[in-house]
Amino acid sequence: AYYFNDYVVDYTGVDDADQWGYDDDVDDVIYFAELNLQLCDKVKMNPYAYYQDKYVGWYGLDTQIVFNKTATYEYGTKVFTYYMDALEDSTTDDEGRGSFNYSINPFYHRERWKFDVGYSEFGDNSKNNRPAWGYRYFTNVLYHDGGVGDIEIIDYNPLYGTKGTDVYFGRVGYHEEKWVLGMTAGLYTPEDNDTYHNIWEFQFGGSYLFTENFNIGGRLVNLTAEERGGVTNQDANYLEAWVTYIF
Repeated sequence: AYYFNDYVVDYTGVDDADQWGYDDDVDDVIYFAELNLQLCDKVKMNPYAYYQDKYVGWYGLDTQIVFNKTATYEYGTKVFTYYMDALEDSTTDDEGRGSFNYSINPFYHRERWKFDVGYSEFGDNSKNNRPAWGYRYFTNVLYHDGGVGDIEIIDYNPLYGTKGTDVYFGRVGYHEEKWVLGMTAGLYTPEDNDTYHNIWEFQFGGSYLFTENFNIGGRLVNLTAEERGGVTNQDANYLEAWVTYIF
């Protein structure tokens, strides 16, 4: 399992309490267990469980199936599923309501090329984008599991985790020994949202590896939102660049 641990939560901070829904009685200890299972040459499974008292229980299974693999190409699918219990006190009706979320991601990789498509669906709990340590799980588990190099997957879209949202995406990556280029397109379709209807996200970027420990990269991101309820001017563009050195 991959959990997003770069965000340190201040349980007493007003901003964190508002953004992540932490109450004063939330336990500051996270209990977890996981297994990595190689069932056969073609199937890998990773069951896991995370629990934070008074806040959330998170139980999931990551699976990768390689249908065929040769010296030049491979194809298969990745399936990510998890069930999330909202345990914290809440002013909404989400307390104690379970939410089943899943993502199905077929892939085809041939020599330097990588092609991926996918579909994700979020359940009916407004806490799908929490907790902080599991923030954007589908985005991160795809990215850190050998997606399109340093190119994230539709990670700017504000509708990630919105209850009832469907996500469709595709991406293409080209890898050389020292550099990688990638292009991604995704569509978020919320089931019940008064502000947004559909939001498209497009990305194009790349990175260059100078040494084993040092690389630079960048990407362009475009968000295009369809209007709903009289809301306009929801489009956005981003330019991001980075320099990475690993000690």
